[in-house]
Amino acid sequence: MTDVAIGIDLGTTYSCVGIWKNNHIQILVNEEGSRLTPSCVSYVGNSEEILIGDAALSQLTSHPQNTIYDMKRVLGKKIIDDKLTKSKKFWAFDLKAINNNKLLAVEVEHNNIQRLVKPIEVSSLVLKKMKETAERVLRHKVTKAVITVPAYFNQWQRKETINAANLAELEVLELITEPAAAAYAFGFESRDLKNYNIMVFDLGGGTFDVVIIEVNDSDFAVKAVGGDTELGGRDFDDLLMEYVAEKIKKRVTREEFNNLSQPLFDEIEEITKRTLERSRYKPEDIQEVLLVGGSSRIPKIQEILQQMFPNKCLNMSVNQDEAIATGATIYAAQLCNSSSMEVPTMSLIEATPLSLGVSINNGMFSVIIERNTRLPITIDKTYFSLFNNQKSISFEIYEGIRKIAKYNNYIDEIKVEGLRPGPAGSHKIVIVFELDKSGILTVHSVYEGNKTMFPIDYNNVCASVKNINDMMRDQQIFEDADEIEYQRINARKDLINHNEAIGYLPTSQKLSPETAKAINSLHSETKQWLNANATASKQAIEEKLKQLKEFAKSKNLKYNIR
Repeated sequence: MTDVAIGIDLGTTYSCVGIWKNNHIQILVNEEGSRLTPSCVSYVGNSEEILIGDAALSQLTSHPQNTIYDMKRVLGKKIIDDKLTKSKKFWAFDLKAINNNKLLAVEVEHNNIQRLVKPIEVSSLVLKKMKETAERVLRHKVTKAVITVPAYFNQWQRKETINAANLAELEVLELITEPAAAAYAFGFESRDLKNYNIMVFDLGGGTFDVVIIEVNDSDFAVKAVGGDTELGGRDFDDLLMEYVAEKIKKRVTREEFNNLSQPLFDEIEEITKRTLERSRYKPEDIQEVLLVGGSSRIPKIQEILQQMFPNKCLNMSVNQDEAIATGATIYAAQLCNSSSMEVPTMSLIEATPLSLGVSINNGMFSVIIERNTRLPITIDKTYFSLFNNQKSISFEIYEGIRKIAKYNNYIDEIKVEGLRPGPAGSHKIVIVFELDKSGILTVHSVYEGNKTMFPIDYNNVCASVKNINDMMRDQQIFEDADEIEYQRINARKDLINHNEAIGYLPTSQKLSPETAKAINSLHSETKQWLNANATASKQAIEEKLKQLKEFAKSKNLKYNIR
């Protein structure tokens, strides 16, 4: 039998699964007769039974504290941030931070025992339900899948999705982004597209993505990515619920709904415009505006898009609830049946939503892979030792867009050891970043011809992983402040470079004992000052550098800075 892979849309509110069968796509019906399965799990208090999907959703009124949903918004998070606090108000289940803010879990009663359920467990059970739905139709075991994720999922969220699939005994052939999958579904129905630019507007139940895709002869290349993993139809529901409860009303007019939701509409419009700007396309350059996700049906949303693209007819030709699963299914069929003539020959080139790089001793974010770089990609960057006789160099890995490393998402730390004694700048270390088609990072270093692999430990990911859209907003707000800090850190690095170069002179040059002693004393004193004044102003650092240079001039010292 030909190996079969399924396509899964793992959604915030609903999930969907498809197979390629008899040379066409089949979106599968679950046991309840629906193509959409609620992404919901219920733990029956006095039983071992765990309900998934429609059966779980039916428990929402009778067992609200044991019925869990919306976990896609929680996946990959370690603390209850402001956005989760807002969502938490509308959840009957109890989400809490445990293990010193290193993990989030929901407390439920299951089989008469209180237990903690992690978001990854809920996601894995939903994926298992999708797997079983496919196995019921195919009548054989399914072990492989293509799973969709929001375009704005970060490294940790992507990795957790793969981990959830593994718990469901599924091998992830590839993760593809939801809007790219939707574009794939559109391309399947509309062949022979050349020099065709599509904007996919994907507003689902819990996430929002905008992606600009360039299509050329069945090649789909992502040009720009935008969105918010915590903005979707659920937020409109929550606003409405608050308003209705406050006003003790049963009916809300369209005008009231629009006024109430204006902040969400404004945010959606801003993200869409910003993504278009980053693609360097103008509205008239976009041939198709493709709407997917159930919340894209909101009339005001369509009105906003129509104003942005006045000469375009908004495209709702693909099934807004099933388009993402359809695209994932086509891609899964390609990966498993690449030699079959019946499977469409299309290629998908995704892009990374965030820049990836390292921070070394100076605290600046040194980008290795730029955001919106096409996947897969392997890029290396060369770094040099910063201090004299340095025995090892540590590199902190970050993803983000801000110039200062600490304001981005920390991923892990690697350490290159075994450096021989030598002056600052004498050791060359090459750091190699590789992103696969799913956007998952692997890292290795090369020092003196020796290659060292560094498995990423995602348990080290910082508690306060930042939402990508929040990062974008912060970058604009703090652009001037970041530039000032960037210049201050650069000045500090400059001082270190001069101090280390001067400090190595007694080793590299023949100097009088008095001069050597004076150099050692100044070098030591400057190092102490740097350690004691980590936040010193640029002006104070430059004054210290001036003293170093004046000393070198007075002693007629010659040295080089790398």
